[in-house]
Amino acid sequence: MSFYVKDNPVKEFPRLTHFGYCWDDSGQNIPPHVHLGYEIVYLESGHGEIVVKDGDAPRKLEADDVLITRPRVRHRFVVHGDNLVYIWFGLQTDPLVFQTPEHRMKSFPLLPPSSVDHDWLGDSLFREIFENLGQAMGEKDSLVVNRVPEISRAVNNLREEVSGERTHRASLIYSSLIEIFSRLSRRLEYETLPGPNIVLNRILDYIRAHSAEPLSLEMLSEYSGYTPAYLSRLFPKITGLTMSRYIEKVRLSRARILLVQGYQVAETAKRTGFSSGSYFIRRFSDTYGISPGKWREK
Repeated sequence: MSFYVKDNPVKEFPRLTHFGYCWDDSGQNIPPHVHLGYEIVYLESGHGEIVVKDGDAPRKLEADDVLITRPRVRHRFVVHGDNLVYIWFGLQTDPLVFQTPEHRMKSFPLLPPSSVDHDWLGDSLFREIFENLGQAMGEKDSLVVNRVPEISRAVNNLREEVSGERTHRASLIYSSLIEIFSRLSRRLEYETLPGPNIVLNRILDYIRAHSAEPLSLEMLSEYSGYTPAYLSRLFPKITGLTMSRYIEKVRLSRARILLVQGYQVAETAKRTGFSSGSYFIRRFSDTYGISPGKWREK
């Protein structure tokens, strides 16, 4: 068995409370414990079962599946299977930073946010993502999201930065976490849409994947097989937005991530599918109450 795990692996990013990576493993048994934030288990390859609470039925996991556990939920992990390769990490979303005695895996003294150079929880994008994730999870303490290969790149970027000692790694870790939790929230949003509408989910996936390209009602009508008139009626009922506003919402959400990653405003507008830089600036400012330039500086 090859195994790496570390508590508080990145001192300049104390909200990443622990990070672990197992490969060539048949399983492990972690005793009951509590976190003050979300814990993620991402199965990179292999297949197996995981028990989150004593008495619960095992949950089957395949490659690219993700287990999410909500903050302040007492849980344990009993993992077993074949040729397992998996990554797990905890991200603290409680107002206090660092682990507390409640963590139970290993205790650290309480560290108030004012004692760190920058507490990422203060960033509106960071807070918004976890609010969305909590709403998407509903009343569930934990859940398995099946087949999420789209987070693989961000998870591996996170592993690379955690295991290294390079400059700017706190910012790159922040960007990776934003992508991971944004994509998980999106997947849960799709799975909880009212009514069994597989075709509409395919349209939403297509918009997300091609948001930087020209998109039109006619194009999506041809892709889905629905008439433009039907799509125009259906879209607001399911998403609460017209199709054009939904496409814009996707583009603006992607723009915020690119700006955080350091892209210039003009390049961001181009990469997110806005035909005009001035229109992008106006819509970004109207939507978020701050210009993209100011957002990037902040």
